[in-house]
Amino acid sequence: MSEKGGSLSPGTLRLELKDDEKEVLRRQIDTPKSQMSRLALLYTCTTPYELLLLVISSIAAIIGGALQPVSFLLLGGLAQAFKEFFIGTSSGSHLSSLVAKLALYYVYIAIGQFVSVYISTAGFVVGEKITQRLREKHLAAILRQNIAFFDILGAGEITTRITSDMNLIQDSLTGKLSLTLYSCSIFGAALIISFAKSWRMALILISAYVAETGSMSFFSSFMVKYTHKSLAAYADGSTTAEEAISSIRHITAFGIQDKLADWYQKFLSQAENYGLRSRLALAAMMAVMNVLHEGNVVEQGTHQELMELGGRYIELVKLQSLESI
Repeated sequence: MSEKGGSLSPGTLRLELKDDEKEVLRRQIDTPKSQMSRLALLYTCTTPYELLLLVISSIAAIIGGALQPVSFLLLGGLAQAFKEFFIGTSSGSHLSSLVAKLALYYVYIAIGQFVSVYISTAGFVVGEKITQRLREKHLAAILRQNIAFFDILGAGEITTRITSDMNLIQDSLTGKLSLTLYSCSIFGAALIISFAKSWRMALILISAYVAETGSMSFFSSFMVKYTHKSLAAYADGSTTAEEAISSIRHITAFGIQDKLADWYQKFLSQAENYGLRSRLALAAMMAVMNVLHEGNVVEQGTHQELMELGGRYIELVKLQSLESI
């Protein structure tokens, strides 16, 4: 301890720190963003057994999704068999044997899909253990910080991050990850089958998926942005509430209850505003998807009437028949 240049008043002492100690203190106060990716951070919280179980569950989810479009191929073969029987090009015995064969295939696909989906659902339960380790590491990292770190980090924000943020991670690992792999597998298998059966019709229909994917990416960016801001506002509000409750005697003595209540309301209003924007982005995305999924053909009528009309319907029929040329 020493006085510098006589500028300090008598009795004032200044603690001199070494350069390495100053650097440690600076790093603890000014915490930069982690250079580790989020996926790599999750891997650090998994055991080899859990990592193997996640890989097996992911493969099972992909297999379960890929089996879904295959059933539609069997349905198409079944419809073709009935068509040939009704127009007289196949016998009843041939129809019976073919229906029995396709029905057996349906049973095999159902069993395979049930087993794969069950494995994927049960395997991703390890996400709860991973999330628990993340909570422990997060709390341990906070407790290791210098006391000056807590000048900018309140107790309410700590509890909010441990509960709200970790619950989002747990929900993603245990449910949404398997559902995402399952859905992507369905899309990939259906795309391959459609191009293998009729690539011209697949090119026509894929435009809707391109538009849907583009709209989802566009609106999802806004949803993620405003969700993060909403969580940050809730964390600041929680910090304000925690500090007010812990100092309730001083607050009552100074009569600043209304001021702190207004301050807390400001954070709640910010969170509500950001949450509303996120929901509006979700509503816009769902509106675009519903238009793409539920759009109706302008021309309506029976098959014969539309064929005689010579409009868009007959053009689609001709495009489907190009496969036989």
